[in-house]
Amino acid sequence: MTLSKPAKAFCVGRKKPTAKTVKRTPFAGTGFALFATQALPHLQNHLSPIRLKQICASHQVFTNTLQTESCCFQPYKMRFLPFSCRSNGGVCRTIFHSDKIAKLVRKLICHRFRALIRFTEIRARKVCQNLEAHAVEIHSLIRTSFVAATSTSVKLPLAKAIRFRLFGSADWQSSLSRIGIDFLVANTALITASVVRQITTRKLQGTDPIISVIERVNTVFLAHTLWFSVTAICLLILTGFYRPLPSGRMSDRLLSAAKASVAGCLLQVLFGTVVFGRTLTAIELGIPAWSLFFTMLAALRISRRSLSSWFRLIPRTEQRGVSHIESVLVVGGAGYVGSELTRQLLNSGYRVRVLDLQLFGLDPLQDILTHRRLEVQKGDFRNIEDVTKALRDMDAVVHLAAIVGDPACAMDEDTTITVNYQAARMMAQMARANGISRFVFASTCSVYGASDGQGAMTEDGALNPVSLYATTKIDAERALLETADDCFQPTLLRFGTAYGLSHRPRFDLVANLFSAKAVTDSEISVFNGHYARPFVHVRDMARACHTCLEAPIALVAGQTFNVGDESQNYTISEVGQMVAQYVEGTVVHEQQDDSDPRSYRVSFKKIRETLGFHASIDVSAGILEMVNAVKSGQLGDWRAPIYSNKLTMEDSALATLQFPERNFADQETEMPATTQFLKRAA
Repeated sequence: MTLSKPAKAFCVGRKKPTAKTVKRTPFAGTGFALFATQALPHLQNHLSPIRLKQICASHQVFTNTLQTESCCFQPYKMRFLPFSCRSNGGVCRTIFHSDKIAKLVRKLICHRFRALIRFTEIRARKVCQNLEAHAVEIHSLIRTSFVAATSTSVKLPLAKAIRFRLFGSADWQSSLSRIGIDFLVANTALITASVVRQITTRKLQGTDPIISVIERVNTVFLAHTLWFSVTAICLLILTGFYRPLPSGRMSDRLLSAAKASVAGCLLQVLFGTVVFGRTLTAIELGIPAWSLFFTMLAALRISRRSLSSWFRLIPRTEQRGVSHIESVLVVGGAGYVGSELTRQLLNSGYRVRVLDLQLFGLDPLQDILTHRRLEVQKGDFRNIEDVTKALRDMDAVVHLAAIVGDPACAMDEDTTITVNYQAARMMAQMARANGISRFVFASTCSVYGASDGQGAMTEDGALNPVSLYATTKIDAERALLETADDCFQPTLLRFGTAYGLSHRPRFDLVANLFSAKAVTDSEISVFNGHYARPFVHVRDMARACHTCLEAPIALVAGQTFNVGDESQNYTISEVGQMVAQYVEGTVVHEQQDDSDPRSYRVSFKKIRETLGFHASIDVSAGILEMVNAVKSGQLGDWRAPIYSNKLTMEDSALATLQFPERNFADQETEMPATTQFLKRAA
């Protein structure tokens, strides 16, 4: 959507403004209302008529306020293009412009409008808050709707795209073997149906010779076998029956088989009626044949699932996680991101095992501890016995556990190195030894460090870390890629600055901290506000891990992806001002120091075009989420140590994580980035 620049003319006094006193500035009030009017028809499934009426009423009050008292509103004519969405694997143009419009609304309404209308300040303030809430709601809904539409578009050649759509990440060998088995099942069902038809039509007597019976059945079988078998296999392929699914989604697979059977039965009856004119014959054979076909498929798949629950059967030539993922190990699954990822995986039908030291307790998983497909193992992922036990029977690993954040990592260098580097390397080596192919590693965009002025950083850009946290992640990335071979194929995800409400809340993150301080203290201290960071919501971080697990192995093997969205590259000051808009009366203090020189903007083109990944939640929606959580009091005292990695380390975690002796064999060779950083710091 494109809109021309509207303008407003105003005067502070009672006199009508002259040409010299008229000030024309971009104003988003009317533009946003027209934008919402065109956008809302595409969101009928999300917004009720009552909500639409509230938005229109708020806009009417807003327009009336502008035209009363001391204001003279004279907007330019506005031009709009049709509201549309293009899902071509790239950035949705509509989402991009909705970002610009939402930013314009927040900036102009909340900063200029109140100062201009002196005589209606209280009323204007309420209108601004209403419009701001509507802006966030519509903006978030539009992003979510279009992200869902575009996230399935994967940048693949046409043939591979069709194959991925029909067979998912399954390889040809396993797919052909399953098709061959189902071909035999189809013929068995047809033979059985032929016998049933002979009996029900009384063409088969108990005194008939066995040879005569075989000839009659064989006649019917040969007349239909090719058509029936090919049709059955084609319908199963089209319904996605051969796409890899975890056993927790067996109902989806059976639903695909049921769709194929019903469609096949209807086609057989239609074909028999139109071509041969034998409707009754087609019904007599078609209904039992397709019913038996579905019954045999269901029995075969269910028995295979029951057998696999007792025995782990994997061909020697197939590595775990290449074509089928059933069980996932989440290392650090009770943490900030892990608690969200665990729920997403369970909802998708996977069997999940969580390996966690439980430094923050089990409260983040409390409501799902009794889930039948969840197993929680308390253990240290630096302990080889705990790791060996955790990796048993797993198909994929998502490694999230680490000491996260510059302040927490700076408390003890040796402990940070053992946790963030050595343990991650050992976990990768153990996963490879267990024949696991899929390994998703959580890294950070902090590896770009002080890169301000270099444009948007890509995955191949120069790394300029300024903290121990970043250097240990760089060395861990290098170690994992060196471990990779034909079997072990890790995927590295560099996350932006996290924000948002999780089942294990954190208030040592900039957006979350600003939100809490604005609610309780009514003031925010912004240090080095001109520095830029990429932001990403915690649920989008978990979704990125989930997406990599389900993507074709050829797309993610040995790849590094920045995780986030270009629309969420903000400066620290912009985040602070955004928070101030949601909490009335918040004072923002700008300060400068050299405590954190990180400043970088990041490009997310690779993950968008390769996996179709877009951020589904905007920073504004995440801030509103945190503000409401703090106001409701559901989190208690947000200053408690459990909500901060650094404070938890000081309280008890550091004593638990520390090893009695330092044991780094050849640190300079194994960890060049960390060694250089420590030398500079010394």
